[in-house]
Amino acid sequence: MFNRIMVATDLSPASFAVVSSISELKVFGAKECLLVQCLGYMESTSMNMPHMKNLLLSVISDQKKLLEDQGFETSVEIVAGLPQTEVNRIAEARDCSLIVVGSHGYSFSREILLGSVTTQIIHYAKRPVLIIRLKKQIHKAEIKIENQQYRFSEHILFPTDFSENADYAFEYVKYMAKFGVKRITLVHVQDKHKIDPHLIYQLEEFNRIDMERLEKMKQQLEKENKTNIKIHIPYGVPAEEILSIIQKEDVQMVVMGSQGRSYFQEFLLGSVSHAIARMSQAPVMLIPVRKTK
Repeated sequence: MFNRIMVATDLSPASFAVVSSISELKVFGAKECLLVQCLGYMESTSMNMPHMKNLLLSVISDQKKLLEDQGFETSVEIVAGLPQTEVNRIAEARDCSLIVVGSHGYSFSREILLGSVTTQIIHYAKRPVLIIRLKKQIHKAEIKIENQQYRFSEHILFPTDFSENADYAFEYVKYMAKFGVKRITLVHVQDKHKIDPHLIYQLEEFNRIDMERLEKMKQQLEKENKTNIKIHIPYGVPAEEILSIIQKEDVQMVVMGSQGRSYFQEFLLGSVSHAIARMSQAPVMLIPVRKTK
């Protein structure tokens, strides 16, 4: 399922941290990596200058070597155009099963990746997107990005609202469970804004129904491997409850659908999945809606 992955890169230190943090994707079958650098108008113009072209080629070569040292068969593609357009186009054209992006970074134009570019990549993606959360330190007014080694197979969190998109995302969780994930936590948050006050008297019944749903998911995962599986049904604000679990239980990866049951309303207000992508300290894999033929 993850045989060929794409890493969207730029010339920032943050992009090196992203490239250095994904070695454990090999656990899930990743073998090939396509390293993609998108050049905007200003960057394309700068490439006419020999020293800028040499800088770009040097950075790309260094990142390619980092990926090869991690065991990935790596190729490079440098294109001109909008990153959010080109990244998704190339992912489709080259049949990449996963797009990897960082939550911080900048190009020559100082364009913040998570904000404009990464948000747009997520919005238009037809392939799963893994967002690597990068930690930064400020020392003497200088920002430094820390290299992180995530243990993706240690603990995966799967939040679900039982939507069609969430059910499709669960197929990815089942796939990863086959490779020996040690812990998987299934969570459904009872949204207090939708329940309180008029439906609060039905909360116990909602919990019973949803526990049955999660137990069925647990049984499916147990068939794949001997994984430690926990179930949580908290009551509260979905994004807040999910972020709390991520922090308290040392989650190494969150896997969830990119759209919920109330997609159009959530898109206007800021969906739960996008809130998690923005604020989670753990990497987040967003699964887009299943493609229809």
